[in-house]
Amino acid sequence: ANTNTQASGDRQTIAVAMPTSGTEKGVRLSEGVVSSIASKQASAEKGRASDAIKLLEDSANSGDADAQLALAVRYADGLGVHKDYAEALKWFKRAEAQGVVPLDAKEIEAKRRTEAWAHKK
Repeated sequence: ANTNTQASGDRQTIAVAMPTSGTEKGVRLSEGVVSSIASKQASAEKGRASDAIKLLEDSANSGDADAQLALAVRYADGLGVHKDYAEALKWFKRAEAQGVVPLDAKEIEAKRRTEAWAHKK
């Protein structure tokens, strides 16, 4: 690869000319760039997911039964949080105390696994 550096005001621009023949060096750099971009995207998605979990937890702690059920399922499945059946059980019980019970297959399965875990203890 050829590198060319130009100074412009307070910024310095570095241009890298990649070989187009598919040489080993060019392939590695391309893979590194793709990996870097994927890593940054995953990090941004993780940040958005943690923000969503925080909002869900705040709503659940405020007594929102739908949020409590959603949080229970997330803890049972390990979606955006570490899988934790004790937490899942706590949130399932709080939601049910307000009359909100699992209705769809995913919620029912998460509750079944959580209850199976609780019975093993």
